Amino acid sequence: MNNIAHIDIENSKTQQIITLDVDVIEYLDNYKVVFDISRLNRTDLDMLKEAVSTIDTRIESFLIGNNKNPEYGKDYSFKIDGLELVGMFNKNNKNMFI
Repeated sequence: MNNIAHIDIENSKTQQIITLDVDVIEYLDNYKVVFDISRLNRTDLDMLKEAVSTIDTRIESFLIGNNKNPEYGKDYSFKIDGLELVGMFNKNNKNMFI
């Protein structure tokens, strides 16, 4: 696919927001998104792991390529699978990876 995505991660306690730039492996609108996280440094990878597994830190949104309309993290259930971040679209905001 060769697009870059900008993923915004927010810590609700500190109100800190960081943006990670990652490659998009797959994007199926309103279904699934897969990001390549193999090039993230340890600090960014740890923040991403925290965003996937805790309530205080979360994936706020992401933009793919030159798209001006963000996708909202709350609409997806994310998990880390090896060197990929996989998000499944969830219209009802329920965890699809249970």
